[in-house]
Amino acid sequence: MIIKGKSRSGPKQLATHLLRADTNERVEILELQSSAQTLGDAFKEWQLIAEGTKGKRGLYHANIDPAEQYSMTASQWVRAVEVLERELGLDGQPRAVVLHEKNGRQHIHVVWQRTDIDTMTLVSDSNNYHAHERASAALEKEFGHDLVPGKHEKRVADQPIPAAEFNHAEWQQAERSGIDPKAFKDRVTSHYNAADSGSAFVAKLDDDGLIIAKGDRRDFVIVDQAGEVYSLARQIKGVTAKDLRDFMTDVQADALPSVAEAKSIQAERPPRPAAEPQELAITEPPAMEAADPQKLEETLKEWHADDMRKLAELQHTERAQAAHALDVKFADQMAQSDAMRAAALEKYDQQAERTGVSVVMYFE
Repeated sequence: MIIKGKSRSGPKQLATHLLRADTNERVEILELQSSAQTLGDAFKEWQLIAEGTKGKRGLYHANIDPAEQYSMTASQWVRAVEVLERELGLDGQPRAVVLHEKNGRQHIHVVWQRTDIDTMTLVSDSNNYHAHERASAALEKEFGHDLVPGKHEKRVADQPIPAAEFNHAEWQQAERSGIDPKAFKDRVTSHYNAADSGSAFVAKLDDDGLIIAKGDRRDFVIVDQAGEVYSLARQIKGVTAKDLRDFMTDVQADALPSVAEAKSIQAERPPRPAAEPQELAITEPPAMEAADPQKLEETLKEWHADDMRKLAELQHTERAQAAHALDVKFADQMAQSDAMRAAALEKYDQQAERTGVSVVMYFE
């Protein structure tokens, strides 16, 4: 079980991210300990309260992600939140829990108000990585899950510190671009393994629509057709930065384009053929060899139920995407209305100062 988290601000952006139906098959608010009507309003209130402490990060956002082979029950999700909350010292703090399901896998996001109302101080977030791993180890033991090694509390003696396959920036990049980071890394690694020199490697990547450029802080970077920039060394499995430099000795860095130049080149290239959109897969009725009416009826029922489940999932996703689009449109309209109202009030105040009127009545 992997648990990640940190203190943060940005309540509106966080609420929008947690409610995105376009990147998840299912989004469900499991718990909201607030009098606010929406997730966004609750986060705004919690962040506003933190301003009384002169702190900037009034929210703590954590992600609990079990290993792929395990399914969690509702009571196990509740237990996971309670254990993590205790380890982080956030007992009794208002919280929100949101479930995401994608590609058949579920994980939850938990957001706490960090401000302790009694003391008007922020709950400390020091050593939070250790707290994550203590909670993860306790839950794995309690639920009977395999132990996932960690860098801190869960590190096994005499073993190297495990390295994450993808860092947070790469995960955000994948969310933004829609490119599977594992598939992209496999793609680049296969070109590296098939090349016998750095120049051959550069040519293979170019044939695949990827440009090697000289980085500002790294030796080499990749620029894809969307203009996204990747560290070359991190996209090749099992290769260190030193190994890559040795392999690329026949490539003159000065002859490579800069990142800005590579982006311009990519922008001028014709778009690569897009993959055909996926359609709802309706399976063919199973072939029946034996003339057993009862068995035939049972098999056809199972086939029909499976197709109905697929259709229901597709319809649920489409409805959720439509609802999210309406929410975003409404939020934008409200923001524009608020901005216009604020500008009008400011204008009235300026007029009052010029005319010497100390009180201006506003009617709504």
